[in-house]
Amino acid sequence: MNPEVDSVPPEGGNMIGIGCLFVILLMALWSVYVITRKISGSLNNENTKEWEFFSFEDYFERTKTPMIIVHLYGKKCRFLLDSGAHQNCLDIQFLYTIKDKLKGKTMAEGDKIQVGNGAIMDSYGMQVRFNIRNMEFNEDFLVSDLKGLREFSNREGLNVTGILGSEFFDKHKWKIDFDKYIVWHKIKKNEICSK
Repeated sequence: MNPEVDSVPPEGGNMIGIGCLFVILLMALWSVYVITRKISGSLNNENTKEWEFFSFEDYFERTKTPMIIVHLYGKKCRFLLDSGAHQNCLDIQFLYTIKDKLKGKTMAEGDKIQVGNGAIMDSYGMQVRFNIRNMEFNEDFLVSDLKGLREFSNREGLNVTGILGSEFFDKHKWKIDFDKYIVWHKIKKNEICSK
């Protein structure tokens, strides 16, 4: 047997091989196209369109605490995101700085509360209207002398005046993702978010 004769492909063999390769490539590309359309379709469904996210990475890198910008009574403030705190809290010292803007607002006397360092404090209840990333909210807040929050704020050089707690997260379907430093939230466009 002559090895040179055996290694020569039959006439037209290359064309059949190229044709098969072309068909296989087309089938693979079609599969990629179909899968891509399916994924794209699922991302554009109504459930996904209802959710957005925003990052708290800048503050987290600095303070190891998630916080966001809140526009409150014409002031730009920062609130801690604390799903471990049950209620929303606002430092009463901040209210003293904007007392001219609080005309007509009422504060209900609340119970004595025990804060993180064990101190017993007076508290008040108040409804507060505020804005986060073009979303407007009107929520109940516990108002008290949050000395620990002011100390944290001064230490970090930030204007931290309040806390959003688990009631807020549950009510508005907010979720903190500490791995990606983002907050997922339901979209509520052109709507005041309140009770």
